Amino acid sequence: MHKQDIMKTILFILLFFVACNWEPPPPHEHVPDKTEAYIMSQQFVKNCLKAPSTAKFPRAIEWEGHTTQIDSRTFLINSWVDSQNSFGAMLRTKFSCKVQYKGNDQWTCLDIDFGE
Repeated sequence: MHKQDIMKTILFILLFFVACNWEPPPPHEHVPDKTEAYIMSQQFVKNCLKAPSTAKFPRAIEWEGHTTQIDSRTFLINSWVDSQNSFGAMLRTKFSCKVQYKGNDQWTCLDIDFGE
C-alpha cells in the first residue's frame, strides 16, 4: 500500500467514527423576557374587557418599568388599559397580571386583578 492510500484509509476510518458518534446539540430552551410577558398580559387583560377591540395600552416606551421578573418564567405586570365600558365611555383601568411561561410558546395567567 502506498503512503497516500494509508492516509486515505485512516482519514476514512476517522471520519466514519466521528459521523457515527455525532449527536445534534440539544435544542436551546426559549428564555422568556419582560417584553414578551407584557405582550401576553395584554391578551389576558383583553379577555376580561367588555369591549376588547377598544383596548389601548401604554406605548412600549411608557411601560418600561411596568414588568417585574419574579423568576426565570414568571412575571408580574402592573399597568393600565384604556377601554370602553358597557356605556361606550372610555375609562382607564389599572391592572395587575401575573403570567408564567410554560414552554412551547405557551403562557398562562396565574392571577389578574383590576384596580380602580
